[in-house]
Amino acid sequence: MKTLWLIAIPLFLFGCSSDSKPDQETDIDSDNDGVVDSLDPFPHNPELSAYAYLAENGITIVAVDEASVGKTQLINGVEYTIVDDKTIRDYDKADLHTVITTKVTNLKWMFINAQYVPDITS
Repeated sequence: MKTLWLIAIPLFLFGCSSDSKPDQETDIDSDNDGVVDSLDPFPHNPELSAYAYLAENGITIVAVDEASVGKTQLINGVEYTIVDDKTIRDYDKADLHTVITTKVTNLKWMFINAQYVPDITS
């Protein structure tokens, strides 16, 4: 029994040590946008963020495929929230200017009992 303890104690002491230094590769933020490269879909472009980006037209904000509903993103000083079919219903219709609707697939409910629908054609 003593022999077992004499073997087990050194194995425990030396076999369970861990390196507490952070992984330097995953801690790098190449574009200094506040998101480490391992989580940033655009690691070398500070204009594009981790969850959403301003489309080429300069108007539309698009969520990246990997972004989760509920995530927020600051773009040009305005905080936007990614919504889907369910969560968009939590917003007042007048307060939809700060949501990212990339993950929304059905907006029919918004037009039920609508009294006025403005012409949105160009």
